[in-house]
Amino acid sequence: MIAAIGNRFGDILWDREDRAFLISWDWIDRKLSLVAFNPSDPKQSHRRLLQYEFGDRYRHPGLPLLSYNKYGFPIITTDASGEHAFLLGEGASLKGYRPFLDRFNINTKRKKRLFRSDDNFYENVVSVLDPDKGDLLVTRESIHTPPNYFVWNPKEKFHKQST
Repeated sequence: MIAAIGNRFGDILWDREDRAFLISWDWIDRKLSLVAFNPSDPKQSHRRLLQYEFGDRYRHPGLPLLSYNKYGFPIITTDASGEHAFLLGEGASLKGYRPFLDRFNINTKRKKRLFRSDDNFYENVVSVLDPDKGDLLVTRESIHTPPNYFVWNPKEKFHKQST
């Protein structure tokens, strides 16, 4: 047994040998939880990172952005230190969906918004190109322009078209 949980199992998102995130949900309370645990030592205590009502799109904190390791297996995208994961969300708002990407400190549970879709475009983060510099690959489209890929840097807030 890897982990014991009191709620229904949703998924396991793998990070590294000593850390994975478990998604579980409670149908009665309508809560979804993201819990960090050590898969190599099931006796270690679990730590809840996020919990939210899964029907509430306006306050949805996002879910970990995944990338692929050298074996083609999906893993959680983190920075070089391993202290920060990236949360990708749909960003429901009164003005429509405005996808976002947050840098999430796994130890302190603090978030910092790195990216949010522009009002005039629909933009979505595809991947983090450089976790430490913050370069992102995003798709960008509008009513008048088809989707294209752009490299986006949060410090410069600059879009450089790549397709």
